Amino acid sequence: MKKFDYLVTAVIVLAVYGLYSPRKSSSTSSSVSSGDSPSDARPTANEENLPTAPREVAADSARTETPSTSTRERLAADRLQAASSQPWEIRRDEMTDKIRTIARGQLSFEKSVSARAAADQFILKYGVDLFGVPAKDLLFVSESVTDRTRVTYKQIVAGTEIYGGSLNLFFEEGSLNRIQSDLSPLEPSLGTSPTDFTLAQAFERYKDLQAGQPETTLSRQATTRTVLFPASSRLVYAYEFSVHERSIATGEVGSYRILFNAEDRILIKKTGTEIR
Repeated sequence: MKKFDYLVTAVIVLAVYGLYSPRKSSSTSSSVSSGDSPSDARPTANEENLPTAPREVAADSARTETPSTSTRERLAADRLQAASSQPWEIRRDEMTDKIRTIARGQLSFEKSVSARAAADQFILKYGVDLFGVPAKDLLFVSESVTDRTRVTYKQIVAGTEIYGGSLNLFFEEGSLNRIQSDLSPLEPSLGTSPTDFTLAQAFERYKDLQAGQPETTLSRQATTRTVLFPASSRLVYAYEFSVHERSIATGEVGSYRILFNAEDRILIKKTGTEIR
């Protein structure tokens, strides 16, 4: 009888094992069917909910991200302060928040280095980060000596001078002690060259705006030129020329420098002594 019980028990165990073992095998093989690679297998419901690790390319791009303008500016100012024997005072434009004046500091150079060479060194090391203008867009203009030495550069973009765009560096006894910037950082877009609107047309348009009061003539002796003018979010092409204006009432003659927007065909600026 005991032998019969043992036999029945063995049969039951074998039956249970045979019932569940094939299902395990089919479950295992269902995730990777014959002829499919592991990468082609469909994930299970649990696998779909698992978070995935960031791609390596994302990590690389984060490591090479370009610092913001404000960060580059701050780091350059810190480097300048660290290299100087006296601390600098930095003043900004109230409207644009761009650096305009760096003063009251002292950055020394080798005695054998001229003011022009020292200015070039400063621009190469700090210029683009502090003022947003690369050295290649700054053209040397002059080196003048009075009570101190001033080295002047003007800003050039696409071969054309930016109106009022200048950088002045002041030296005393071989040390840089003041920088004055009127540069336009290269954020605005560049306008279209005025091929269909000439200087002569700009002058005639200016006369039309005067409505014949006063009598206006173009000065042939004064310099005329095409410049770029920083206007809001872009650089626009403009004509700069001089005119003589005679008052019809008094006969008095005045000379004026005119800056005329060649793209929008409007007057930008008029400087000179007002006549009555």
